[in-house]
This record gives sequence, C-alpha cells and structure tokens, in this order.
Amino acid sequence: MLVFQSRDDLKQLPRDDPALAVVRTVLDRLFQVHAPYVPEHHGYVVLVEPHDVHRQRLLPMLPYPLARMPWEGVTLEDGVFHAVVETNNTFAIDFVIPNAEWLTETLRASLQEHLSQA
Repeated sequence: MLVFQSRDDLKQLPRDDPALAVVRTVLDRLFQVHAPYVPEHHGYVVLVEPHDVHRQRLLPMLPYPLARMPWEGVTLEDGVFHAVVETNNTFAIDFVIPNAEWLTETLRASLQEHLSQA
C-alpha cells in the first residue's frame, strides 16, 4: 500500500505506472475541493498493491478487509478502479486499485457490485 497526501508523494511511482494518472487526478481533486487541503482532516489516496488484498485490516480506522469495505462509490477507468470510503462528512479515503489478475474474486465482485450502482 502506498499513501499519497501531496504531489511530492507521487515520486513513489515510476512515470510509466498505469495508476499514476489516476492517483494524480484524485489527489488534484482533493486539493481543489478542500482548500486548504489537510490530509488529517480531509483524507488521502491509497494505492492498493498485491500483498494488500489478503490483509484483514488495511488501515487502522477501517476494520475491514478490502473485499468487505463499505464502498461509497466505485469507478473503473483505464484498467484502474477508483473506490471511495467515507469515514465522516469531511474525511474520505480514495482507493486506487489496479484491475489486475492478482485481485481476489471477492474483492473484484465487491468492486463490480458497487460499480454497477454508480
């Protein structure tokens, strides 16, 4: 799992990573919606990696495995899922999840279920 709270954090990804454009877009949207943007108050972007799909708890404030996450909404663009979990009125975690073969069946089903509701 990689966490992005600033433009400088984008350096964690190689320039040719397919998720980079989605992470950048979501992060820029956070900066525009919340001016001034404060990650501790407004949320941040998380890039899910292969080893994250089997973890029982990805983040301390979200006591769920990814496959049971209470998604608020999911989109799919350019082979990357963008899924959002809101913890309160102002704090949201934006998950960027590559639509890769390493996704578990249950996680893929959860994302697709919420995708169809969007």
